[in-house]
Amino acid sequence: MKYFKRKDIIDYLYQNYTKADGLWFLKVEELYGFDKALEIDVSVWKVIPKLQARFIKKILLEAFQKDGIADNRTDENQTAKTLLFEALKIKLSLDRFEYKVSKNKAAISVRIDRCPWHEIMLKAQRDAFSEKIGSAICNNEYSAFIAEFYPDAVINISSRLCNGNDCCNFKFSIKIPD
Repeated sequence: MKYFKRKDIIDYLYQNYTKADGLWFLKVEELYGFDKALEIDVSVWKVIPKLQARFIKKILLEAFQKDGIADNRTDENQTAKTLLFEALKIKLSLDRFEYKVSKNKAAISVRIDRCPWHEIMLKAQRDAFSEKIGSAICNNEYSAFIAEFYPDAVINISSRLCNGNDCCNFKFSIKIPD
């Protein structure tokens, strides 16, 4: 491992993660058709974000406790709000999106200016499938991720890169106490 830097290892794992996801989809599509592959992929992407959220949440909670952000004196609602925003930023960063996250009392808004999944579809010359896959996966993925923090959150996606828009706009309607 002396020739591999930390960045090389991260890139290696990320490349294998994205390639395994794409190859898996293509092989299922080859055997059972596009619609069945998408149906199975949707079911997978209802679980993966839960696992991601739980992993990120665990690490953040440990860090918050160590840094004194979450202790017996800290307002539980304030900790939950901070936890969710940090978790979203971590997920989007690790998945290599270019994004902005904003919030108010009732909603979290995410603007995605660059989606690596959409770019993979374009590079593979599967543009025609990007919209159908993105429409099916994104809603499930982000609903599942947010539900680990706020189970009653409702997602509204008003624009998508894969639909030809200049960005993706997600709004999670939740009640965020001050």
